[in-house]
Amino acid sequence: MLFTKPSWLTRSSTRRLESFHTVALVGAFILLWKVCYESISWPRSYFPRGELDASNATLGFEAILVVAPNKSTGGETVWRQEGLLRAADLAGLIVDILPQPHFPMEQVLASMGEERRKELIEHMEKGGPDGDFTDAEGKLRLGHLHVLKHVMSSNFSSALILEDDADWDVAIREQTPAIANAIRDLTSGVVGPWGFNWDYLALGHCGAGAVKDDKFRLIQDPTTGPAEDFKALWGPERDIKNNTRFVHETTGTVCTFGYAVSRHGAKKLIEHLSGSGQPLDIDYASFCNGGGLNCYAVTPEIIHHHRWTGHKITSGGPLHGALEEGETEQKFTVNIKYSARCNSDPDVLKAHPSKTKGELIQCLPTGISKDKYNSK
Repeated sequence: MLFTKPSWLTRSSTRRLESFHTVALVGAFILLWKVCYESISWPRSYFPRGELDASNATLGFEAILVVAPNKSTGGETVWRQEGLLRAADLAGLIVDILPQPHFPMEQVLASMGEERRKELIEHMEKGGPDGDFTDAEGKLRLGHLHVLKHVMSSNFSSALILEDDADWDVAIREQTPAIANAIRDLTSGVVGPWGFNWDYLALGHCGAGAVKDDKFRLIQDPTTGPAEDFKALWGPERDIKNNTRFVHETTGTVCTFGYAVSRHGAKKLIEHLSGSGQPLDIDYASFCNGGGLNCYAVTPEIIHHHRWTGHKITSGGPLHGALEEGETEQKFTVNIKYSARCNSDPDVLKAHPSKTKGELIQCLPTGISKDKYNSK
């Protein structure tokens, strides 16, 4: 029997029917995408402070958060926080210095390892801590833990965490896109400037171990400091060359000047830190090295701590002092070609009256400061 097209199925009605099918198909696709999208639990608003770009004001992360004392009452805390804000303004970054809660001594002691806790208590009983034996180690740990919890409570997909003495190049927003592309390539990232197939990105450190396989990328970067001046307390196995950075999977890093966490990375770190009492960077490194944290680093780093003139240093101290006993002879930042702190510091600018407007100042260590800085 031959099929006869119904009289009501005209050419125009056929088009309408095809259009209906198309709309229904698109609607079903949108519904499916919505279900999948929401099941991933994306943040409430992705990158509210700029374009979806690793060169934006938060370097492609949802926020830049600073670990710092709650109040700046003078002395060291002033140069740390005021200098950081000037450096951020010069480089065009938006940073948030989070209010820190008061940490009772009982909580500080509980956060430290048993051996360090006993040493600190002994020194306190003798009239107060000195040298390496201070409560700074415990407060540093609790401060980082507080910021990590803020990442989770704010529903951030990622955040860059800085210590308040951190420094970076004036061109940091030009440095990050190539590093982000390398991370995406290494991790097969699809969504976001940095992807999300990682837990921990060490952008600021004083040494990083590298995985000995193909888990690295070399990128060209004319903003690196001279290779012969490169300083690190540990690693890398690969030679450092001029105008080149090494982006790699890492078995762990030393120092926590600046690092990014994904949301799932922050969750892992909170759970891990809550049950351990090692020095913070050693704890992070052990977690990276077979402990379940998916870690990557860039070497030379793009964030380092700044040294202030007259700053007291004790070798091996809890705040990662990398100088021998003594005081710094100059303001400087290791491995950063054009320090944003120095180039926004009124005292440094006054000391270079011959510099023409717009010409950048280098604050790499020289003389005694360079000689005292320990490197592998």
